[in-house]
Amino acid sequence: MMTIRNKYILTSLDLHTLDLEDFQYSRANITGFKIVNTESEAYEALLYETKDR
Repeated sequence: MMTIRNKYILTSLDLHTLDLEDFQYSRANITGFKIVNTESEAYEALLYETKDR
């Protein structure tokens, strides 16, 4: 399931925290994308407001 003929689209809000190094040379096409800009001021403000909840 990890050959050049396989393609995957991963949908996860924390994909950037996963270690995908094991799949680096598998030749499978693994695509992921973020829908949240974790470097924006609005994101930082939201984290600050909700950190003690």
